[in-house]
Amino acid sequence: MSSSLQKNINSSLLVLINLLGLWSGNFLFARPVFATPAADLTRSETLVEQTVLIQFSETASAAERDTLIAQINGELLRWLPQIHVAEVHLAATNETDPNLSRNSAADVAQRRWQSLDDNALIAHIENNVVVEGTYLPNDPDVANQQRTYTLQATHALEAWDYTRGDPAVIIAVLDSGINTAHPEFQGRLLPGYDIVNDDADPTDDHGHGTHTAGIIAAGIDNSLGMAGICPECSILPVKVLNQNNAGTWAGVAAGILYATDHGARVINLSLGASVSSNTLEAAVEYAIAHDVLIVAAAGNMGVDRNFYPAALEGVVAVSATDATNQRWSLSNMGDYIDLAAPGYAVYSTYSDLENYYGGYNYMSGTSMAAPHVAGLAGLLLSQKLDRSAAEIYHIMISTTDKPTNPDETRYFGYGRINIARAVAVIEDNQWIPVPIIDKADGASEQQLQQVYLPLVANP
Repeated sequence: MSSSLQKNINSSLLVLINLLGLWSGNFLFARPVFATPAADLTRSETLVEQTVLIQFSETASAAERDTLIAQINGELLRWLPQIHVAEVHLAATNETDPNLSRNSAADVAQRRWQSLDDNALIAHIENNVVVEGTYLPNDPDVANQQRTYTLQATHALEAWDYTRGDPAVIIAVLDSGINTAHPEFQGRLLPGYDIVNDDADPTDDHGHGTHTAGIIAAGIDNSLGMAGICPECSILPVKVLNQNNAGTWAGVAAGILYATDHGARVINLSLGASVSSNTLEAAVEYAIAHDVLIVAAAGNMGVDRNFYPAALEGVVAVSATDATNQRWSLSNMGDYIDLAAPGYAVYSTYSDLENYYGGYNYMSGTSMAAPHVAGLAGLLLSQKLDRSAAEIYHIMISTTDKPTNPDETRYFGYGRINIARAVAVIEDNQWIPVPIIDKADGASEQQLQQVYLPLVANP
């Protein structure tokens, strides 16, 4: 990748983030942190009943303030002298709905204020909106950063203030299967298929598949273990790897076709090889044509070499970071990398419910990084079920924590995912669909810029 192209990419993505009202510093994800005038309430924000915030002009005296508050049948609760704002409780009157909680208190205050002979003392009236702290579920390991540092690193906890997923979103896990008896998946595990043994029992006889599935969608608020990135999404288990965690391109291709035909919107492939296959590529093209987002692990050889299916055009390739947010030492690198996510010592569900951790375990690899991205895709779909794969891809790459060194794009692609920043994208934003083109050999600079340049909204 040329340095000039990289500068264009960085500049363009910065423009996108600015246009979306996002920023790369620390976040306060209380929702919302600013009060909203009644006229702007487009969603069902919770309001503090019968209270408003009134900003007075700087020249208003305390006596004038108190007189005006009395004239609108209000009671001063709090005065913020530095910014001339009063928190005021409104009493019901015969002229208004006696139950102010049914109306916008700011609307009522506005009507009363505008009826006064002298209303120049007030600069602004707005609702007093209830804000919420970052959501913390009751799953015991979520608060244990030694076990679930990945949730903090990717800002998943803040993202759950926006959405925790939707069972209507189906994420297919093509792997060694899933322990269907694991309580973390109760109620959200769909009937799947065992491609290896050609039957309808995708039981995990290795452990790898249950682990990746947990990263994506382990349950939340069930007082058990940890929680997945998209804890209320549905999982479709498709067993394509045997008890030795090995399979074939024929089996993987069959699994992709099965998942696509059974409603999967996202497919996670924590598997691969250094050699591709025409059959695999045809199956990937089939899924992409059906608007399925395919996420794949970048490989664990620590080399700058294509790894498939991650390096295929249209597949989201994911490398791994460690607990210090640096590249995990065995993570592959190269121009085909799209995104990075935690992959070192990731704690998640495991097939053996009687092991030391009682059905959980630590694993490392890009196999663990990819499901973080698949889970993020599930959250974005949960917000808006008709989002296309291209829209999801654009949001994910445009809201990452960027590499500090431009040369590190070969390690991290566009950067490590920031889940909260991604789901905070304006929900009604209409993105211009574009094809997903990988940074693979043969892609022209014009094609690459078609993907890299931010496409914010239809004019």
